[in-house]
Amino acid sequence: MPEKQATWYRSMRWYYIVAVFGAYLYAPEVRRVFDWRSGFSAISIISILPLLLLVPAAYLAPKLLRSAGRDLAICVWLWIGAFAYGYAIAIASNNLIAGSYTLALFMLPPAFGIFLAAMGWPASLLYDRIASLLLTLAVPAAVYGIFQFIAPPPWDVAWILSANIDSIGQPHAFAFRPFGTLNAPGPFADCLAMVLILNFPKLDFRSRLRLFQFAVITAALVLTLVRSAWIAAVIGIVAYVLLSPGRGRNITILIGVALAIGLFAANVGTLLGSTGAADTLSTRFSSFSNFAADESFQVRVTYFGARLSEAIAEPLGQGLGLLGTAAKLGTSGATLDFDNGYIARLTELGYFGTTLYLATIGSALFFAVRQWRRARSAKHIDAIRVTSAVIALQVALIFLDTSSDHHNALNGVFFWISVAIAAGAPALAQVVVRAEPRRRAA
Repeated sequence: MPEKQATWYRSMRWYYIVAVFGAYLYAPEVRRVFDWRSGFSAISIISILPLLLLVPAAYLAPKLLRSAGRDLAICVWLWIGAFAYGYAIAIASNNLIAGSYTLALFMLPPAFGIFLAAMGWPASLLYDRIASLLLTLAVPAAVYGIFQFIAPPPWDVAWILSANIDSIGQPHAFAFRPFGTLNAPGPFADCLAMVLILNFPKLDFRSRLRLFQFAVITAALVLTLVRSAWIAAVIGIVAYVLLSPGRGRNITILIGVALAIGLFAANVGTLLGSTGAADTLSTRFSSFSNFAADESFQVRVTYFGARLSEAIAEPLGQGLGLLGTAAKLGTSGATLDFDNGYIARLTELGYFGTTLYLATIGSALFFAVRQWRRARSAKHIDAIRVTSAVIALQVALIFLDTSSDHHNALNGVFFWISVAIAAGAPALAQVVVRAEPRRRAA
């Protein structure tokens, strides 16, 4: 391929990656503006734009998988086995449309991971570019989320009223959970948490721009009041600190971030001009010390036991398309939400499919840890940094699955990015192997 044509091809691949992430982060807000002007609709073509953008990657995936690495292929085939089984059950249950939508939510993100792994970039370069892109895209979304909380725009107010989601709150300033440019506070908080974890290795107190970016994203995450995302961010960052090089420096940064969050939480009423917001945030933080009195936690515990018993009683599973937005496309026409991703998978995939699902997640973590061990043995600092961030992200997602599905849609993209970097990028292993000879020569 001529050099000019090759350069154009490489740039087009990068534009495609930017378009995918941009659609996931901003398409929901575009949809709300359209709904505000033309009338609310439960399902919109704009809502599935991110999935449509992943179709080209899915078309190329079978061919690209051969060059994406054996470890990534193992994860992909386990994943295919799990959801092909669930889809077959859905077809047998006459739930084709809802099952197909759920299948797309879970099966298109792996195709994007394959696409990234097959680009031929060294893993460290792939990590740096993706992490920086996500940080760049997340900052405007976070700024908008803060603005939305202080002065909610009319299209967001109309959406809150039309969607009728009680957990968001009332569509008044300081009286609801901001959801930024995404479609709900939960996905918004999860996205911000994942961006923080991926970019924590890049945090530098000497960079004013980087400090501003982290401050804005952290402030927006705090205002969402999504405790599971708060905990996931802490788990991921602590995991990175424990695994990464320069542990002393990272602990210092972690303490600084914790102090900054504490100062923001203590002065949020003054900063935002709302004592109500300060009281709500204080109550949310205080709930960590008394879960026994927290109504939301108790409801989840009761719900967990009931749903688990129902799932265990159906060993074959009930098929894809029973949960979330996909359920609107099914025969019931109602949305069913499971506050636990593992029980949701057990309900849909049964014993067999859930085993493959867990095997995929476990294999991805195993491959990431193996790469980390190789990097540490070779004393390759950059590779240790990359694999530590990947492990931190995967551990956070494993925790988040205890609250709801977090390996599909945008979170699925995050997961398969991590798999692409750790399991699908032979360049990382090559860098690690070559690092020691260079060190000796020096």
